[in-house]
Amino acid sequence: MVDSVFLNHYLKFFYSTGEIIKYQAGSNNLRNLKFNDYLSIPIPLPPLPTQRAIVTRIETLFAELDKAAVHLRTAQQQLKTYRQAVLNHWLNNEEGKWEMVKLGNIADVNTGSTPKRGNKDYWENGNIPWITSGETNNPYITKATEFITTKAIAETNCKIIAKGSLVIAMYGEGKTRGKCAELSIDATTNQALASITFTDSRMYKNFAKWFFEKNYEDMRMLSSGGVQPNLNLGIIKNMILPLPPLAEQQRIVNEIESRLSQATASETYIENALQQAEALRQSILKKAFSGELV
Repeated sequence: MVDSVFLNHYLKFFYSTGEIIKYQAGSNNLRNLKFNDYLSIPIPLPPLPTQRAIVTRIETLFAELDKAAVHLRTAQQQLKTYRQAVLNHWLNNEEGKWEMVKLGNIADVNTGSTPKRGNKDYWENGNIPWITSGETNNPYITKATEFITTKAIAETNCKIIAKGSLVIAMYGEGKTRGKCAELSIDATTNQALASITFTDSRMYKNFAKWFFEKNYEDMRMLSSGGVQPNLNLGIIKNMILPLPPLAEQQRIVNEIESRLSQATASETYIENALQQAEALRQSILKKAFSGELV
């Protein structure tokens, strides 16, 4: 006899090991598992009381992991709240003491394009980094996965953006839209990114970068469109930014970074702990089905 919960745990574990692929029919790109394929999967079958003891032990340990994960995610959310509170406090112009300026008046704001994929002259042996909106999920863009040629630069709307410029994702899947990152390399971009190169020496780039992070949710709300709302170059250019004296901008940035450095370290620790918890689940199942758990 087989305990159904025991079987369910084992099949999940078996699938996670990747061994399931040996029992799937079809090509690598389109595999499927038919009923008869399930019947050929080998299943360890200790006596029923042992199966139930294994299930009890698995679920006890999983419950402890679930409890720990809840605490970690709560702490994760509290850190996000703290981060936003710090940005709101230091970038607040409630008293109206700072000059407010339109982004388009203090920076060159541009977008790029996607050279025709069918034109090999634009892509083959290219050596100019070409960035897409997905890269903004990291605070700094240090490399590209695709490259275009000098001919693409000459014949399309792609322009080389100097390193140190900021880029904002105008559209993208999930949380990408509204994200801001800094170019650590000279690069070109596709049409989904707005590049920002400050031309007014009164604006401290890091101050603007923190301002964009503070206003991430507000920027997303400015998006227009139907099913997939987007930002556009006009919206970005018309954004209003505070412009305190340069020395005050630098002081504010130092205050923000001092307070958020520990929060960032804690966020990294929590993310690693959550990944370790998931790895521990797999370790528990491995021990369970190799006879080491009970």
